[in-house]
Amino acid sequence: MWDPNGSLLQVEVGQAVSAAATKPDGRGLLAKMTGAPSPILGQRLVEATETVRSQLLQGRGIVMPPVDYRTDSQLPPDLAVFYIGLERRSYRLRNIEEVQSVLVQRVCDIGSSRLDRNAARTLLSAALSSVRDDEYQQAFEHYCRVYYHGVMGGFDFEVARSLCDVGNIYLLNADVPFAAVLLGRAHEISRTQPVVDVVLKPQIALNLANVLRLLNRHGEALAYYQLASNDAYFSNNPVLLFLALTGAAEVHYWSHNYAAAVRLLEQAHTLVAEVPSAHPYELAYQVERSMNVILSEAAAASTAASARRRDDVFEDLKRRLPVALLESLVSTAVCKLFSAGGGLSLSLFGVANYNLKSSVFQGAVAIGKDIAQNIG
Repeated sequence: MWDPNGSLLQVEVGQAVSAAATKPDGRGLLAKMTGAPSPILGQRLVEATETVRSQLLQGRGIVMPPVDYRTDSQLPPDLAVFYIGLERRSYRLRNIEEVQSVLVQRVCDIGSSRLDRNAARTLLSAALSSVRDDEYQQAFEHYCRVYYHGVMGGFDFEVARSLCDVGNIYLLNADVPFAAVLLGRAHEISRTQPVVDVVLKPQIALNLANVLRLLNRHGEALAYYQLASNDAYFSNNPVLLFLALTGAAEVHYWSHNYAAAVRLLEQAHTLVAEVPSAHPYELAYQVERSMNVILSEAAAASTAASARRRDDVFEDLKRRLPVALLESLVSTAVCKLFSAGGGLSLSLFGVANYNLKSSVFQGAVAIGKDIAQNIG
């Protein structure tokens, strides 16, 4: 798995290849397992990457970052996994020429034309526009460049943004575990001192909590929903607070903790119930409907051996959210609803600043009523 503290270039190989790179394979076991003749696969891989380094430096003046080699016991003996920034690719080591060619191309694509902080932020804006248009591959390319140069330049905000949004893209592609790893690293960076952005901090915690919920890591998910709730409170952002409350309520629902789920939905309901426009009333209705369904199930659970949980209790609410949230977020954020990990997950790209002039949520008045309570 990708190491958040590792190099911009990381390579994972199977144990057999790792061993072969350090000592002679006198019995020819590697050749029998992979069909590859000597010289040994592991040594060929090291030599290939060093050849690429020389080609880039001498031919194009590009300095390739050091390669972080690791062993993964789950990998087949002839397979290597390359992590180039935030991009992951797998190769058969018998096709070593292909590995060299792709490595040269990708390092050139990402590493050429050094980005300063202003250029990185311009590219982040372009990536967000691509996300808004559902052009995720183009967005991914932009984010990878920003991350690569952000790490080299020490741009924490740009690195955290890239990690968060690329984590959302991996979630879209149903790679939930890797999405959790990337969002976890974004969360670590967002909480360093000085804080990179007061709005990005709760947003990353919220996205991470949503992914952990899909992985059924409910205890961890609740902890991050709590962080998102607290940070949304202090940054005066009722949009993120609403999402944290409803997300935690869903975790409690699936854990049969009906009383906690209803309590959190009641708090979320106060954020939208009194706002005079069509969408808030629709959103408030969905919150009320979820509470009523949960209360009915709680009553049934008190008289029966078990209550049947309904998949649509929170799904209808989530389907209403993107429309409602778009009115409450400035143009620096995009809200997307993905089907991943056996459920629906709402992901926020960009920076979800609260739009005071056009909103379906109550603002500072509601936030100030101790609405962010213990959600665990």
